[in-house]
Amino acid sequence: MDTDLARYWADQYNPDDTAVPVLTPAGFTPELRELRDVVNHLKKLTATLLAVNGNKVGRLDLKPYPTTALELELRRRDDVEVDEHLARLGAT
Repeated sequence: MDTDLARYWADQYNPDDTAVPVLTPAGFTPELRELRDVVNHLKKLTATLLAVNGNKVGRLDLKPYPTTALELELRRRDDVEVDEHLARLGAT
């Protein structure tokens, strides 16, 4: 991941701009991300149904969520912004 390029893109990023194409890791289209979400939700549903009926549920093996450097930089900036707001409110 190129963090310098991600910072540059994050500076140019506008969440209201719909013309910007969705950036996903190589090989992961938005459709594949949705399919991965469906698979993960089905696994959680299966585990829940097993637990409700008194069966022992094993460890869930959810599909990982790959991220781009841009997504990581935007999350980092969101975390910093939230921390600043919490500091102003007096939270530690």
